[in-house]
Amino acid sequence: MKNKHCYLVLHLLYYFVIFSNAQVEDSEPFVRSNFGSNKVAPSKELTEEEILQNGGDLVCHDRNRHDELFSLFVRGLTQKQTKPTKVLNITIVGAGITGLTAGILLKNAGHNVQILEASHTLGGRIQTFRNIEEEWHVEWGPMRFARNQFFIQYLLHKFQLRLTDFKLSNNKTFYFIGGKTFSKSDYSNVYELPFVKSLYNLTSVEMNLKIKDLYEGPMRAPLRDLENLPWKEFVKKYDKYSFRGYLREKHGYSPGLVHLIGTMVELDGIMEMSMIEVIHDECIFGQGKLDTIVEGSDTLIQNLAKDVKSQVSTNTIVNEIHHSKDATIVKFNCIGIECQNKHSSIQSDFVILTPLPTVVSKISFYPLLSTSKRYTLRAARISPSVKVVLTFNTPFWEKLGIKGGKSVTDLPSKSIVYPSFSFKGGLGVLLVSYTWGHDAFRQEGMTDEDIITECLYTLSKVHNLSEAEVRIQFRKGYVKKWGKDPFTIGAFGAFTPHFFNDWFDEFQKPEGRIIFAGDTYENLHGWVDSSLKSATRAFKYIQDFFSRGQIEDSEPFVRSNFGLHKIAPSIELEEEEILQNGGDLVCHDRNGHDELFSLFVIGLTKRHPIPTKVLNITIVGAGITGLTAGILLKNAGHNVQILEASHTLGGRIQTFRNVEEEWHVEWGPMRFPRNQFFTQYLLHKFQLRLTEFKLSSNKTFYFIGGQTFSKSHYSNVSYLREKQGYSPGLVHLIGTMAELEGLMDMSMVEVTHDECIFGQSILDTIVDGTDTLIQKLSKGNYKSIKFNCIGFDCQSKHSSIKSDFVILTPLPTVVSRISFSPLLTTSKRYTLRTARISSAVKVVLTFNTPFWEKLGIKGGKSVTDLPSKSIVYPSFSFKGGLGVLLVSYTWGTDASRQEGMTDDDIITECLYTLSKVHNLSEKEVRIRFRKGYVKKWGKDPFTVGAFGAFAPHFFNDWFDEFQKPEDRVVFAGDTYENLHGWIDSSLKSATRAFKYIHDVSQGKDLILPADSPFYDTEKKNKIA
Repeated sequence: MKNKHCYLVLHLLYYFVIFSNAQVEDSEPFVRSNFGSNKVAPSKELTEEEILQNGGDLVCHDRNRHDELFSLFVRGLTQKQTKPTKVLNITIVGAGITGLTAGILLKNAGHNVQILEASHTLGGRIQTFRNIEEEWHVEWGPMRFARNQFFIQYLLHKFQLRLTDFKLSNNKTFYFIGGKTFSKSDYSNVYELPFVKSLYNLTSVEMNLKIKDLYEGPMRAPLRDLENLPWKEFVKKYDKYSFRGYLREKHGYSPGLVHLIGTMVELDGIMEMSMIEVIHDECIFGQGKLDTIVEGSDTLIQNLAKDVKSQVSTNTIVNEIHHSKDATIVKFNCIGIECQNKHSSIQSDFVILTPLPTVVSKISFYPLLSTSKRYTLRAARISPSVKVVLTFNTPFWEKLGIKGGKSVTDLPSKSIVYPSFSFKGGLGVLLVSYTWGHDAFRQEGMTDEDIITECLYTLSKVHNLSEAEVRIQFRKGYVKKWGKDPFTIGAFGAFTPHFFNDWFDEFQKPEGRIIFAGDTYENLHGWVDSSLKSATRAFKYIQDFFSRGQIEDSEPFVRSNFGLHKIAPSIELEEEEILQNGGDLVCHDRNGHDELFSLFVIGLTKRHPIPTKVLNITIVGAGITGLTAGILLKNAGHNVQILEASHTLGGRIQTFRNVEEEWHVEWGPMRFPRNQFFTQYLLHKFQLRLTEFKLSSNKTFYFIGGQTFSKSHYSNVSYLREKQGYSPGLVHLIGTMAELEGLMDMSMVEVTHDECIFGQSILDTIVDGTDTLIQKLSKGNYKSIKFNCIGFDCQSKHSSIKSDFVILTPLPTVVSRISFSPLLTTSKRYTLRTARISSAVKVVLTFNTPFWEKLGIKGGKSVTDLPSKSIVYPSFSFKGGLGVLLVSYTWGTDASRQEGMTDDDIITECLYTLSKVHNLSEKEVRIRFRKGYVKKWGKDPFTVGAFGAFAPHFFNDWFDEFQKPEDRVVFAGDTYENLHGWIDSSLKSATRAFKYIHDVSQGKDLILPADSPFYDTEKKNKIA
């Protein structure tokens, strides 16, 4: 690779260096007439054998147009294939660009093709949203095409589509960082920006780095290795790092510098993805210019679909695939007036599955796919993405010379992408937010209206306008949430460390007569070029079938000698050691007399001394943290007002009750360790009825590799402590058995904490429901609580409260929706955005009788390697005699997948799992089934997630900053303690917040960060 400086065109170099252009010129549309003329030559001569290895991807894309797959692609589209030895019947699932291309190649080769599309339109993730009346369009999906990607460039040339430059940069655009707006043309070096040092706590050495070395420096060696090393060696060297891990561990960058780079290159939301992903994207963006299709990306689909339109059936949802060594049968539901019957099937020689793995894993396979294939389909991380488009009366940004490029912010809505060309109607159409990863996950839990409001705020800040000025221009907003689209359940692959090295070969390869295709199954994700290449690879596999002579078949396997047990601490702890860190020397409070616990107990019994000054406290959120903090402060003599956004108390403590049938289930916390003293004190104080929550039962089952077996047969297996030398298969097995597959990429601190809790103590559950804890806690304090002012009780929709302190108790995903004036510090806003919050989904099914009790099952759980994961059996029966079963409890990536599904699809999947585990037919289970209920925490607008599941480096780099108060704003909740998802941590955090405020009332200083607008360098922590 030559001209390494070009890699910063996308990133920091382009963001700070002064451009020579006085203004951005508008590019005239053009048609690609000289295909291949701008090809980037490799820096060394490659042999044909080298080029053909890995499909020609020796670097990041096809450097040579004559490699095997590209030649097949071109010939296949021009109907020059030789006649097949045998005409095959092929069923393709999905009419996106992969499915359509594979269909054309196979049809032109003489095979019979049927394409089944679940939605009512063609194109898959290539979606162009059009407003015909106002004469404009935007791309919900792909919007840019690299000139050095030859598969897509060939199609653009073939169809003579009008193109124009997609301008990534513009020196007239802005940064909005740390509450300041500045033009990208104002500065040429980072060290010329003195405020950056304090905002990001950069070291003196880091401040003296050249701009190009901030990002280009760490990327230089990986890009060189991408060019020169064999693919396997390259993957082995870099796949062990996340982007954050590589910068921190390999280059020694400080947390602040990593934060700065993440903000500037817009990777905050996916800093934990594999370095392979980052290197690939940098290779693409740095190697060539990008184009966009003037008339819309869907014109590519319209041209492509002409040859196979008669082979496509829309509104056709595939739900089962039966396969053998001889044939496949695809069963599907047809929805709509064109269906002759709602259920049908097709027998074929091969099936090509083109949807994202999140969708493929909804299909039932008979027999099951191999264990490793099912694991890779679940474990392949698929990133959500959200695009927000706002329309305005005029493109007011063009008055500043902005046409194309983007403004970058450190606000939650991230970057603003300006259009590279104007529309006939003269309206302003702006992609005002484009997020992915954790940033998108947060937005997917918000209402469209809230997202649009947030984006208008961002736009006003970036362009230094009042919100009123922006609102006057504003017409309408549109939001696309890819993770909530039931036909995609995500946007693109963003694999985490170790997946490429350990599992990608298994993930990509066909399984018998079932072939997996799409950009996710290539090593370069999110690009149309990869979709086309994958379609060609699938075509080649089928064409080679007869020359190969047989199908490559993977046999399922079961590892039967695995188990876990808890290892007790190996040392006795002294009192002094226990009290350090609030008693949390291990994983919970070993001693009930540490400072916070004493404050907690005294605070609940009204024995606090009268404060030196009575304070007015506003608490946001009436969950258990907010209620507890309110009681402690009220009992200490302060004035308290609690504001709750929803119509109920309890926050994530939610007990769903069916009063008529006399049963209840816990959507939130359902178990309480006996060694957590804050919680145990409350349970004792309120005299709540408890029963043991049974974690295990030797009557329950494992369902792994298509086989059911009792846990009692496999109980004597040693605990695996040493991490060195674990094979990918063993890691997979551990993830399955310990139910951590969905969170295999979270910090080891999280895993250690949970294992410490579960291994150290017996658990209890509240017989009458966990919400009785909230009822008892809020008794006598209900008058202090105000609910969201929406409805007939409101005198006005907008109001305010002035107070001395604010305690924010919602999850960070909700807190980051609040507008702060002045802004919180840069580091605080960063930690609120990057603290990883896991989703969770619970599915409860009711049955005529608790049929599992006939097997002696009361409590415990069955564990499966199916997508719905574990079945948790109730530890006690309900009066009504019905069977009430928590048939699925997922988190992390497993939950994100379910949140993109309909409740009906989830329930159907769970019934299938239950039938397999209990060795019953689906019909037998359906006869007993009454009704299903689903709780999706990531879709709850008042939580936007379930619990903290921090990624590596966060505890070490950012937790202190994340936890501490900021001036008069205090952050509280279980997420702000080091043990997440437990009520005990919520109570402890509430006590910590109370202590901070009460100490200030007694004369102690506020905690003021150095970049706080109220910080006085002379008085330090005194209010300026």
